[in-house]
Amino acid sequence: MDSEKQEFITRPVEQGMEKRFSEVRTLLECIEENVPEGAPVVLMGDFNDVEGSAVYEEIITTGFADAYRLKNESSGYIRGTESDTIYRG
Repeated sequence: MDSEKQEFITRPVEQGMEKRFSEVRTLLECIEENVPEGAPVVLMGDFNDVEGSAVYEEIITTGFADAYRLKNESSGYIRGTESDTIYRG
């Protein structure tokens, strides 16, 4: 595959990942600014991402835990598709 075609394919994917990361960062900032410290928070949704991704790591490093991983040894990644994830903080 030539580089121009490769860029045509990968650019939207990269832009989508950047946008998703930005949206999650905004969501986390909103929680930080509006939820009293120590208050329980459940964050759930279809993040279209997997364990180890930048979005997943951003959520985990802000103090949330992956509820699925708390009860299961395997990741929530099933049969090649991203699962919905519930985080608790």
